[in-house]
Amino acid sequence: MKVLYDFQTFNNQQYGGISRYYYELINQFHKSGDVQVDLGLKYTYNHYLTHSDFLKDKVKVPNNKTIDDMLWGINFKGKGKLFRYYSKLFNVNIYKENRKITLEKLAKGDFDIFHATYFNDYFLPYIGDRPFVLTIYDMTHEIYAENLLSVVDIKEFESKRALAHKATKIIAISENTKNDIVKYYEIDPGKIEVIYLANSLDPNVENKELKLPEKFVLHVGNRNFYKNFYVFAAAMARLMHKDPELYVVCAGGGMLYEFERRYLRMLGIDDRFISAPADDASLVTAYKEALAYVSASLYEGFGVPMVEAFACGTPVIISNISSHPEIGGDAPVYFEPKDIDSMSGAIAKVIYDPKLRSEMIIKGYQREKQFSWAKTAEATKNLYQSLI
Repeated sequence: MKVLYDFQTFNNQQYGGISRYYYELINQFHKSGDVQVDLGLKYTYNHYLTHSDFLKDKVKVPNNKTIDDMLWGINFKGKGKLFRYYSKLFNVNIYKENRKITLEKLAKGDFDIFHATYFNDYFLPYIGDRPFVLTIYDMTHEIYAENLLSVVDIKEFESKRALAHKATKIIAISENTKNDIVKYYEIDPGKIEVIYLANSLDPNVENKELKLPEKFVLHVGNRNFYKNFYVFAAAMARLMHKDPELYVVCAGGGMLYEFERRYLRMLGIDDRFISAPADDASLVTAYKEALAYVSASLYEGFGVPMVEAFACGTPVIISNISSHPEIGGDAPVYFEPKDIDSMSGAIAKVIYDPKLRSEMIIKGYQREKQFSWAKTAEATKNLYQSLI
C-alpha cells in the first residue's frame, strides 16, 4: 500500500504540531514497513524532515533566510500580520515548485491513497477517482469565526469545509472534534474516524543549561484569545500577591508582547512572567521543573501539551472544556475557565499539596500510556486499508 502526502504543512511550518503529526506517522510507517510513503515536495525548511535520518537526504533546504529566523525573539504590534504576509512571499517559489511535484505525482498515479496535509483544495481537479483522506485537528475557526476570520485566509476557511465534504474519509483527533465537525459541517458521523495523537518528547533529553525560577507553573504555546491568557494571568496574580516566590514560565508563543506586559504590570506581576524557549529539550526541562502545567484554554482539538506533561511527570491543571476531559481522564485537576476563583483555587490546591501532586504524577504516567504514535499509525494504516 502506497500513500502520497502533499507538501502543504511542510511548506507552512518550520516547527509545529501539524507537521510533527505527519512526520510521526511517516516515521512509524518507515519503522514498520507496513505503508510505503511518498512525499510531494523537494524543498522545505521543516525541522522534522530536515533532521530525520531517513528523510533529510530526500529534501533540500532553500538557501534564503526564513522569516522565522528574521523575526525570532522580536515582538511588536502587527507582527502576526507581517509574518503571514512575508511567509507567503518567502515561500512563493518553493510553494510553486512543491505544488508542481505533488501534481506530477498525482498525474502519474503511482499511489493508492492521497492524504492532504492541509486545507488548500488545489489538488481536486487532479485527484480523479482516487480516495483521499483529510485530517481535521479542531474547529476553532468555525466556533470563534467572529474573532478569527480577520486573521485567517477566507479562501482557506471555505476550502476546509469543501474538502471535508469531498474527502473519502476524515480523521478527527478527538471525539470532541468529530462532534464539532458533524455540528458545523453537517457531515455523516460514519465518514469520520477518531484517531488520537501522542507525545513526541523524550523525557530523558533535557536542556541542562536552561535557567528557570525555583518555583513556577508552566504555560505552553501561543496566547491567542481562545487560550484565555488574561484570565489565567488574573488568577495567577491572586496567588502571586500572597506568594512572592511564585513565577509563571511561558514556553512557546514567542516573547511576551508589550500589550501583554502592560496588562501584567497593571496586575503587579510583570516581573514574574518569564519567556522560555520551546525546543524539545528545553520543554522537557520546563515540564520537569514546574510545579504544574496549567492550560486555561477555551477550546482544544486534542491538547498535546497535556500528554507531554503526563510523560514528563508534571501535574496537569486544566480547563474542563472541549477535548480536555476526554484526553485527560482522571489525571488532571479541572476548573471552570471563565471563573477566576475556580482557576486560582485549582492551581493553589495542587501546587501547595505535595501529596496530591505525587498522586497526580502517577495518574499522569498511567494516562499517557493510552496514547502512542505506534497506535496512531496502526489506526491510520487500518483506515487506509479500508479505502482500497
